[in-house]
Amino acid sequence: MKRFGTVVGAAVLLAAALVPAAFAAPASASASATAGPGSATAVAGSAAASAPDASAPAAAGTAAAWPVPAALPPYGAASATLPAVAAHSPVVLLDCLNHPHVRPGYYMIACGDGNNYLTGMHWRWWGGGSAKAVGTDVANDCVPYCAAGHFHRYRAVVRLDRPARWTGHPGRLRFSRLTVSYPGARPAGAPRAFSFPLPPLP
Repeated sequence: MKRFGTVVGAAVLLAAALVPAAFAAPASASASATAGPGSATAVAGSAAASAPDASAPAAAGTAAAWPVPAALPPYGAASATLPAVAAHSPVVLLDCLNHPHVRPGYYMIACGDGNNYLTGMHWRWWGGGSAKAVGTDVANDCVPYCAAGHFHRYRAVVRLDRPARWTGHPGRLRFSRLTVSYPGARPAGAPRAFSFPLPPLP
């Protein structure tokens, strides 16, 4: 039986391998390079099914394997080695279509099939070395299979770090890693926290 962990694991591998798959949603308008605190942008589109209440129990069965994150350095630790950038050019978060965002309220995790995304994000900070938000992770349980599965909502803490040069944009940086952690309930088979590399794609 196909499980939610398998879907997200596949999406992570797609991002890590930099494969330009067909994406679940069309491009959104890109964020302004001077976007200030509180601005929110989103990748257009959403999952095909409505999300039930977060209290819905996770599906029974053997959990699929999730990626096990390595030990993470303190967030913001890399800021000391960042190349110089203009003060008016914040570090950006690139979406599935390589569009830049600053403090987005919505972010698609499963670029290939749309079965996992973040929504309702409220950013505690957005700095040169890291960013942190609290919001909701919406995940398809893929039971009995993804097209017939149900979406569940989970409280999540989202962290961005490891700023890297944004290819083709001299002097600009992008976050290259996203970490999701669950302070309470979490998807069946999911670890308490997991990390994966972020776009860009070739």
